[in-house]
Amino acid sequence: MTKSDTTWRTVLTALSQTLCQIWDEDSENVQGALVAAFKAAEKAPSHFLNLYSGWSETAIRDAAESLLGTIASRGFGYDYKSGESDPDCLERLVKHIRALEFAVSGDATGDYPPHPNDDWRVRLPSGEEYFLVPLPRRVWKADYLLSSDERAFSKRCLFMHRVIPTRLDGTVVSFTPMRALRKLDGQPIGFGAAIFEKADFGEAEHQNPFKVSEVELGDFRAVAESAIANAHRSSIFAVMFPELTINPEALSSVRSLLKDKPFEIPEGGTSPAIVVAGSWHVTQESRDYNVATVLDGYGTPVAKYEKRHAYGGQGRPRENISPGTEFPILLSPEGLVGLAICLDFCNHATQTLYEMVDMDFVLVASCGNATTMEGHLHTAYELYRRYATITFVTQQSHPPETTGRGYVTLWTEKPTPVAEETKVSSSWTEHFTNISSFAVDIG
Repeated sequence: MTKSDTTWRTVLTALSQTLCQIWDEDSENVQGALVAAFKAAEKAPSHFLNLYSGWSETAIRDAAESLLGTIASRGFGYDYKSGESDPDCLERLVKHIRALEFAVSGDATGDYPPHPNDDWRVRLPSGEEYFLVPLPRRVWKADYLLSSDERAFSKRCLFMHRVIPTRLDGTVVSFTPMRALRKLDGQPIGFGAAIFEKADFGEAEHQNPFKVSEVELGDFRAVAESAIANAHRSSIFAVMFPELTINPEALSSVRSLLKDKPFEIPEGGTSPAIVVAGSWHVTQESRDYNVATVLDGYGTPVAKYEKRHAYGGQGRPRENISPGTEFPILLSPEGLVGLAICLDFCNHATQTLYEMVDMDFVLVASCGNATTMEGHLHTAYELYRRYATITFVTQQSHPPETTGRGYVTLWTEKPTPVAEETKVSSSWTEHFTNISSFAVDIG
């Protein structure tokens, strides 16, 4: 006789109890009910979650509409039926999740709240905390039709929201609003990369462990001015400088270029929304960190990201840094943007943090060789498959190569490029990706 694992059934039994507890504490806490229901569905065995892609969005929505009236009852209307098959249990639960989404979305304003880290925080009876982010993920197909939407569970179980842990893999997650959300207009989103002639790190090249305190780039001023000017002329969304190329003096120059804009801007040209000013080894409270500074289009610092995975080991010099403990997510006009520095993104000895966070974009500042880039491409592929996340990597070549300044990719879809195909010889490289003009219907 075939035995089955009843772990998920135990989760569903507990869900009914949790929803009743949430209701008893606050019957208007539909946000908490939605998070609890989603986390329960997420724990279903993968072979059942895989069935989700065969359930049309239209059918799920029609069923959810009929369930809306039940939400105003104890337990938010959810009733686990132990006699149902596992697929039937999951299908009924995800339809209830969509009904809860409809109920929650009735309060949506279409803009970021003033205090998202407080306003989006949901605490479950277990003590676990999550952010319920009322922002639909991007749909990259221009011919998208709701009636034929059969995307996978990870891309569609929550259609109008994301659930993101407040703490994840040793980091504290937080949101940084960039500016007001605007309506999708279907225009291509542009990304720009600035790559230098070379990167010579002086004495750090001979240290173990090493800390970078100097860098010779060869043509910094010309590259920086060209990159900032071109970003305005092409209306680039995000500009990236590579890892360990922007020291405090260079950061000051980049900020001045963005603030003063000493170049001609054509009619219709706009400032970039995000500028990732590479990174640098910075001492903070007697500890060294590899820090990327994020600027807006006018040179104002808006966020910092500290590298978590130190380079080195296996016979290579070790980067002498402490790991960052914060994971900032930028609330940009185009969606949720995560940040990474080199090994944080391309290390596959362990699962990357990025595979656990539902974001629209990840911007990666890097420094390394073809093998490093292959690692980035692998992670970018996994993120696109799971969440339809778009990854943009700007990598300074190191050691320097005579055939290219570095590597740049905007990973959007198959075929997966190899490192050689992402190699660039010019100092400024632009990539664009199309988005759907699809407007989210909240029911």
